[in-house]
This record gives sequence, C-alpha cells and structure tokens, in this order.
Amino acid sequence: MVTELLERIVIPCLDEHYVMICSTLRRDVVEIGLSTDEGDYRVRIADLELEEPLLQFGVAPVARFPENRAAYALTMCNKINRLAVGKFAVDEDGDVIYTLECPISHSAQPDDVWRMLTFVRTNVSKFYPVIMAVRWTDATVEQALESQNNGGP
Repeated sequence: MVTELLERIVIPCLDEHYVMICSTLRRDVVEIGLSTDEGDYRVRIADLELEEPLLQFGVAPVARFPENRAAYALTMCNKINRLAVGKFAVDEDGDVIYTLECPISHSAQPDDVWRMLTFVRTNVSKFYPVIMAVRWTDATVEQALESQNNGGP
C-alpha cells in the first residue's frame, strides 16, 4: 500500500518541485526528505493497518534551543499548540519540530499532497516569528504572541 501511494500520489507531486531523498524506515513506513529554497521538510507515509494510511508532514528543525532552555521550549510549544493546527514539539536535541498528520485515501491525488504541504509551510511560517522571538530575545511566549497579534515581527 505504501509503495502504491508513493508511486501514484506523493512522488509525482513532490518530484516536480523538490530535491528528494527517499528511504524505507520499516516495511510499512517510508520517509521522503525534501530540500527546498524555503527549508527542509520530511514527509512520511505510514500504513499502520488503519482504515486509511497516514501521511505525516514534518519540519525539523524549525529552531534549535540551547540545552538549558529546552524545558522552556517545550512550554512554548505547548502554548503555541493551542493555536496551531498540527503539533510543535521539542526533540531530544532541543530542536523544535513540527508535524501534521492526516489520513490519505485511495482516491487522493498529487494536488492533495501539494495542498497539505502548502498548509504546513503556511502554519510554520505563521508561528516562526514567535518561536524566534522566544529563542533570541527575553520575550515570553505570551509577549511574542501578543506582539504578533499587534502586527509585530
């Protein structure tokens, strides 16, 4: 199932736009690394015996926090996640990552993948200034969000 989805839907869409590296993580999970002018993305297709396979888009890292601020980065992600679609998280290296998962049906088309990737880019771009303000200034998450809502960076 994963191979069929890759060949029919994902690769035709992404091949036109990106440099790709494709690897099989497990029999039922394939990951595609995408390098673009806008950054690096990860797309996973997982057929985990659900009704429909899962398409997972990810951006890693969105930002890297120093080790002594990783706990605060996690708090920041939890607050942003109340406003975001998808999930910001902190990995073991202190990198803020973003993922968005959605089922992908047998009737999906390459344009559906492209719309999802565009949505991921838009959502990450929306919160990127907040994350950078928290990372590089003494701003709290609340101050960074307030600044963004008032037309700030």
